[in-house]
Amino acid sequence: MWKKIVLAIPALLLVFLNHQTSFAQVDVSGFFDVQYAKPSDQQDVFSGFQYGQFEIDLSARANRRITMEGALALNQNEQKFEPGFGYLQLDLSPRARERGARSSGGYLREFGVQLGQFNVPFGLDYQVIPSIDRSLVHAPLMNRRTIDSWNSIGVNAYARSEQWSLVGFVVNGLTGGYTAGGRIGLKPGPNMELGFSYARGMTLRDGLQTTEVVGADIRGVARQFTWKGEALFSRGLLNGEPSADPMDAHWGFYLHGKYDILTFHRLPLFLVGRYGRWMPMDGFKDRLNLSPEQDLTIGLGANVAYQSQIRLEYQANFQDPGALTFQFVVGF
Repeated sequence: MWKKIVLAIPALLLVFLNHQTSFAQVDVSGFFDVQYAKPSDQQDVFSGFQYGQFEIDLSARANRRITMEGALALNQNEQKFEPGFGYLQLDLSPRARERGARSSGGYLREFGVQLGQFNVPFGLDYQVIPSIDRSLVHAPLMNRRTIDSWNSIGVNAYARSEQWSLVGFVVNGLTGGYTAGGRIGLKPGPNMELGFSYARGMTLRDGLQTTEVVGADIRGVARQFTWKGEALFSRGLLNGEPSADPMDAHWGFYLHGKYDILTFHRLPLFLVGRYGRWMPMDGFKDRLNLSPEQDLTIGLGANVAYQSQIRLEYQANFQDPGALTFQFVVGF
């Protein structure tokens, strides 16, 4: 596997660096994490050593309005790199500024379009799909049972101000056709945001509904404490894949809190806790013999260097023995 990794990196760089004459600069970054999980009976937890994620990101700016973003991510099942995302971003803000310039405020701060492959902006968890951004090792139970780190190809339009945000997307559907949706975010105060998300999958030929997801979220900050919560209702979707019956329905939620300990013997630490629950509706539950699930996740982390963290996570599902996972994540 290491041989494939080493060979993929220079090949990827050559493709982009050969276009150096067309773009002012090509930025290369990325991250990876290594995990060790104590043997456990929980089905969603891998035991032993493994890569969590390994991603190489590239960004090229054509001019002050057009940026190209791309990434190769390691697929552990096939032990090869494949596109993680890749899109062209067109900045349509009233006053698009040069790279690195600070915003001067204004009612509409950001306005633009993304075209290509991206993490679909539904709810809150899509913002922390990369392991470098997530304070815990595993994604919430609710997300794993529903949209499951949703990534697709399509178009996404966005607009943001100090008080609100709006995104709308159309992407490929899970069973063909397309899925359209978006999210509205409102800020009732400087340290709080409320959000509502909706997505619906349709067939191209006859316009029949294939999937439907409705979500609500909230997040806030209080000094060193940050918190958030999400609730999702899903129909025709299970574990990120289409279910046999488009009317199969289930819902779930999670509550998440993180407390930053600014210094502990000069080592910044953070404590994280999350509780989640997932519940299939009656018809869906009876047909597949499903049962409600819940989990409690507790984490401790340390910022050992710039873009480098050590994390320890304990996950309990109230049925099997708890799972303990160690993670080391580094960005570059």
